[in-house]
Amino acid sequence: MQPLVSVIVPIYNAEKYLKECINSLISQSEKNIEIILVNDGSTDNSLNIAYEYANKDPRIKVLNQENAGPSEARNNGIDHSCGNYLSFIDADDWIEQNMYKEMLACAMNKEVDLVLSNIKLINKDNQIVHAPIKEINKSIFNKSEILNELVPFALEFGNINSLASNLYCRELVDSNNIRLNVDIFYGEDWIFNLEYLKHSKCALYMDKSFYNYRRGIDSSSSKYNDKTFETNGVIIYRTSQDYANYFKSNIYIGGANFLNVTIHCIICECRRHDIGFRDKLSRIMSMLNNPKLNEAVKNTNLKKLPYKNKVMAMLLKYRLNWLVCGYFGIKNFLM
Repeated sequence: MQPLVSVIVPIYNAEKYLKECINSLISQSEKNIEIILVNDGSTDNSLNIAYEYANKDPRIKVLNQENAGPSEARNNGIDHSCGNYLSFIDADDWIEQNMYKEMLACAMNKEVDLVLSNIKLINKDNQIVHAPIKEINKSIFNKSEILNELVPFALEFGNINSLASNLYCRELVDSNNIRLNVDIFYGEDWIFNLEYLKHSKCALYMDKSFYNYRRGIDSSSSKYNDKTFETNGVIIYRTSQDYANYFKSNIYIGGANFLNVTIHCIICECRRHDIGFRDKLSRIMSMLNNPKLNEAVKNTNLKKLPYKNKVMAMLLKYRLNWLVCGYFGIKNFLM
């Protein structure tokens, strides 16, 4: 029997949480699933754990590859999948028991290409923070509504930027050769979703939280380095403009998100201990003088911004970059 869902789990050194993740999959109330565990060159006991479960449950496949990153691992899983639908789960997270049963019922009853649901954030103290997809106030989207409502929402807020809590039609993925970009390490999920939305005729949003996401676990998106402003800010903003052009949307719609990334980068620079004051100041001023950032600030609706972002945007708009440095420097003990 063809499985209804292919669950793809990229694994890299996840021995601490992997069993909890797999247990949540094999205990699903919907039993007709296949579980594809893709070991991405782990150096801990993750591969042995994967094989241990595969030996006990015939629904589990184990793929073993040299370390190539989560995008390559997910693509490998897609290539070896045979379910009607695709689901992507991170190896350090877990899902609720009825996730696939309920999401499949919606997908098949409503005949939709995409099912979106919410994520529960789990902080370092193991406390659950409910995190619904904000400002989505309807459940069914036809093609026109996908283009006019979901796509602009994805471009502006980046909320539809995760694969984890969604259900995708495998035939649509394969027929349009949609895969994750292995050459980027931030925003690859978001780009996959935008590519998928290009071809989706109908989508459904469930205001339920099935997916438990461990916040604070190291990932390519949570680490800060010298390239973060460029990769997470400038490149993502340019990419949002490319997609906005394709979808005939406002090309400056990603400006608010760019501003959020910039504030995050400035705060991280202020808190660094590996470089001195002059280097911090130089790097922050370089960010603030970036032409793409200034373009975004000039064309962003300031009324929609949180107060802190609004103050920064106003200072940038009037080229008061030194005041921006002073504000964040004092707040984060730059001196």
